[in-house]
Amino acid sequence: MVLMTGDIVDRGGYSAQWNSLFAGLPALERYQQATLPGNHEYYHDNDPSYIDASIYNQFYNNPQNGPEDRLNSSYYFRYGDALIIMLDIMPNTKNPYDLEANKAWFKEVVQNNPSRWIIVGSHAGAITAGIYAHDAKQIWNNWSETFEECQVDLALSGHEHIYIRKDLWYQGEYNEELGVTYLVGPAAGQKDYAAQNTEGLTVKRGNYRGQIVKLQGTKMTVSLYDTTGTEFATFTLNAKRNGSPAEITDEELLNYSVDGMRIVMATFPIIAFPIVIGNFFQSIGKAKKSIVLSLSRQVLFLIPLLLILPNFLGIKGVWWSLPISDVIATILSLIMIARYYKYDVKS
Repeated sequence: MVLMTGDIVDRGGYSAQWNSLFAGLPALERYQQATLPGNHEYYHDNDPSYIDASIYNQFYNNPQNGPEDRLNSSYYFRYGDALIIMLDIMPNTKNPYDLEANKAWFKEVVQNNPSRWIIVGSHAGAITAGIYAHDAKQIWNNWSETFEECQVDLALSGHEHIYIRKDLWYQGEYNEELGVTYLVGPAAGQKDYAAQNTEGLTVKRGNYRGQIVKLQGTKMTVSLYDTTGTEFATFTLNAKRNGSPAEITDEELLNYSVDGMRIVMATFPIIAFPIVIGNFFQSIGKAKKSIVLSLSRQVLFLIPLLLILPNFLGIKGVWWSLPISDVIATILSLIMIARYYKYDVKS
């Protein structure tokens, strides 16, 4: 997959530039692309004003799951263990976005899509080496707290045409466990800006470069390369969240299964009591008693136990719910048959 955080063409309003892009880079056709508009896509002509993403939207058909005022240019998707959220949050545009509505959408996406990794893309980023300090300040003030609250792992951006990185930043200080890493990618093309301010940042100047993100279990590795394959920078992040159940090893799955089978089968010898007694009541026309016994094991007792025990015992609470339900159902069936013979038969 190829991620591009804007400035794909120089002037979004010039169709010839879009045609040249797609004709000149046929290799892109072989890859899934996740893009968003930058300030140059917001330029409709030579006027250096940020207009809107309407022309960009004519060339890219992105997932239609973003906020209403940035539909198609903001969106999200799952890619393996990663939740990737692309944000069209260019500041100072003639068509400003609803900040609070977009932040609410962002939080809802994170809440509804639990993932090991959360990667955010935007054109203007929250850190700067000086060229676009005014834009970065707005992004930082508007979004850094939300990124920290939602435990974003990597915030990717462009805009500055230079490699800039701020590692694991959380509430004003370096934090290995909770920090967000902000990363500005250098230009894949010709434009190259000088750094004006590097305090607290990792900065590397140079154009015609790109980055490769590798997700391997609980490790994320991000490396910077040029067109010759020379590596200029690399760093690794540790996952803040647990992996998905799909990554349980065969040995772990076998251990879970063995423990579960031992617990569940412990009460197999007594399961016959509620089954046989329920059938007995059915055969003599005691339908209500039969229905109660039929529902007792799998509904009346099991469901409440499944809702309660895992809160205290974890996965073993699920296993123990079954034999406990069987024991209670067996006791109930013995009480009911004893009362039947004591009262109904004698009468």
